[in-house]
Amino acid sequence: MSDDPEAVAAEESSKGPNVDVETVLAYLSWGGLVALGILAVVAGIGLYTSLSAVIDVWVADRFQPFARIGLNFAVLCVSIAGMVALLRRLR
Repeated sequence: MSDDPEAVAAEESSKGPNVDVETVLAYLSWGGLVALGILAVVAGIGLYTSLSAVIDVWVADRFQPFARIGLNFAVLCVSIAGMVALLRRLR
């Protein structure tokens, strides 16, 4: 190793990029939050359509809106809980 500034700069640049692990983990967490949000929307739509058919078969006509409200609320609560958990981790 020499004390020449050009040699030191060349040696540091040859080590590769300086990546902060905390920054990478933060980006991965944000990516996970976006992925979970998309997954929650897709799963909510699929769950609603599938269980809507089950509600039509098993629940009397006048109680079907209440069954659908309960279903939508449950899906919403689960997706919000996952997002809150990730947002707390990001802070």
